[in-house]
Amino acid sequence: MQFGVKAAKDGLWREALFRWEKALKLDPTNVRLLNNLAVAYETAGDFQKAEALYQQALHGDPGNRDIKQNYDLFMSYYKQIQSRQEKHAAPPAPPAPGATETPPPPADDAPRR
Repeated sequence: MQFGVKAAKDGLWREALFRWEKALKLDPTNVRLLNNLAVAYETAGDFQKAEALYQQALHGDPGNRDIKQNYDLFMSYYKQIQSRQEKHAAPPAPPAPGATETPPPPADDAPRR
């Protein structure tokens, strides 16, 4: 855990994530590890993973003020990001005249996804 903390303080978030993920396998209910991982995923931009980890940490220790404060700050920030993304999302373009709603099936020799 401490090696991950030092890595994070040095700005080496990928290393911190790696160390904390390994430590969490040894102690999956450690709320400090869950919180640290949430902060690291938040820093990495993986907001869904961060949210899930914060919630896990809070579930494990609902009275922990540090985790609650981190979670509240994160949610405030995350909601702002979501709001900006919704404002900048363009509405879907209407279908071209004569276009079908579903694309036709690929030809037998066409590559498939």
